[in-house]
Amino acid sequence: MQEIAGNQVMQKMLSRAVENEHLHHALMFHGPSGIGRFLLALNLVRILNCRENPLKGCGECHSCRRIQMPFPFHPDLRIFRDIEAPVVISRNILLERYQREIAGAKCSGFLDHYQELLETLKSNGHIKEHHLRGSQTVHMDVIYLNPSKPLTPKSTESIPDNPESSWFLKKLLTYQENSCFQKSIKIKAIRNLQKELNFHPFEGKYKAAIIDDADKMLIPAQNSLLKTLEEPSGKALIILIVTNPSSLLATIRSRCQLVPFFPLKVSEMQELLTGQFEFDPQDAAPMSRWSEGRVSKALQTDWDAFQAKEENYSTLFDGRTEESQNTWVIRVVDTILNQNPSEYGESPVSDFYRWLHYNLKAAVARGDDHMDVCLPGGSPMPVFHGVQILEGLTRINNIKVFHPDLRLQLESLFFNLAGTDKGFGTRSL
Repeated sequence: MQEIAGNQVMQKMLSRAVENEHLHHALMFHGPSGIGRFLLALNLVRILNCRENPLKGCGECHSCRRIQMPFPFHPDLRIFRDIEAPVVISRNILLERYQREIAGAKCSGFLDHYQELLETLKSNGHIKEHHLRGSQTVHMDVIYLNPSKPLTPKSTESIPDNPESSWFLKKLLTYQENSCFQKSIKIKAIRNLQKELNFHPFEGKYKAAIIDDADKMLIPAQNSLLKTLEEPSGKALIILIVTNPSSLLATIRSRCQLVPFFPLKVSEMQELLTGQFEFDPQDAAPMSRWSEGRVSKALQTDWDAFQAKEENYSTLFDGRTEESQNTWVIRVVDTILNQNPSEYGESPVSDFYRWLHYNLKAAVARGDDHMDVCLPGGSPMPVFHGVQILEGLTRINNIKVFHPDLRLQLESLFFNLAGTDKGFGTRSL
């Protein structure tokens, strides 16, 4: 099995199951998003359908090449992905794939036409957001499709016609039509999947389905899938990818083999960023710390903007302010809420939470009772106050659905910490 960063125990377990032909017909990959669950699922299907090396996968045969990112298309593979999930494309890999598929194609202007096409799709509203990330040598496009204005063959008629744009546009259209769902997975889609899994494999050895964000299946769809899990076809594999297994029916969970995934260690993340993605070690170090072991987060985040946020937080807690505690609390809340929103679809308090959490862990590792952040007046913040703030932020994040006034909640948290007349540390949260 092609090695993927992190979760080596799970990868070895799956490799042994493939070698011994004891692979369960239904697997549930569960854990945080962005740590390689979908990539490993693709890798597993590619190995099972490889014609040259069915135990490890050659990566070069016709079947292996068709089950590769960013657009895996294979007649024996069915993929379900949320249309709002980011599409991450390596320009180097995309160019290599174009050269391989279009024999004799001139690639000198490929990236220029590709960039022009992305700008056109964004201006037409088909792409909601587009960000270019990566190092000086490895360039990654992060694309967010617009679910309210999906691509159609008719809507692409006005786009400039050239071989490079037509090739990529066909890939994007096929991906959206065959792999994407909007908001939820409905029973009709699962019933169609059941019919497909009952057919014999067309090219490979296995019929396979990868259901990303499987917790977005509606209850009727889950009940429909249950029949397939109870009466599996001999050459069918179903992989469910979820963040929280308890979001699915207990009967679904009981018929799947649970495969837990965990965030990458800081050392693993730094090795990956400096090796495969060729980031400068000085840039990779903070990315490894703040990305929480999630590779996709490290690649999708605008780290220049994030560094600016970090500097703003550090300035707030440098202890040099001479303003009153009440004024300082209002400024802290304003800064947290007025930062540019996270590109990763998170709460506005997430970046501040990570900044404070990192400083808290550093103090605990040193064995100090105080953190390297200061309150008004210059006194270092005690570790237990940092813990109280983090607990309060977690509580706010959990109840935001029921109490949407985030400003009021944050102000209450910090005013409670500051106290009313004796300063910080006099009242509990």
